[in-house]
Amino acid sequence: MQQQKPRTAIREFSLDLLDFMQERLQECLADPASCRAALSDASCAFRILRRRLRAEAKDRFTQLVLVYDGDLESLANLEQPELANAINDTLDRLRIAARIIENG
Repeated sequence: MQQQKPRTAIREFSLDLLDFMQERLQECLADPASCRAALSDASCAFRILRRRLRAEAKDRFTQLVLVYDGDLESLANLEQPELANAINDTLDRLRIAARIIENG
């Protein structure tokens, strides 16, 4: 199988996925019934982002891992208020990661 060349620049791709992850985490806070699915979506996006950064931008990959390298799906096992605290912490870290990529 031939490897496809990405069609989106790494910076824009990364920022789009970070935005998506933040949206899904905010949905988890707003709608507990959809929290598990939202965390799964964000976790999948994070794995895709890590894979592409590792392949194309090792410096940004390293910066991302230093800012956040958690398991988003495991947050579903937390109860309130720990869940909200963990999500808010993750949102803060993802915002930092986005600023690093924007300025990188």
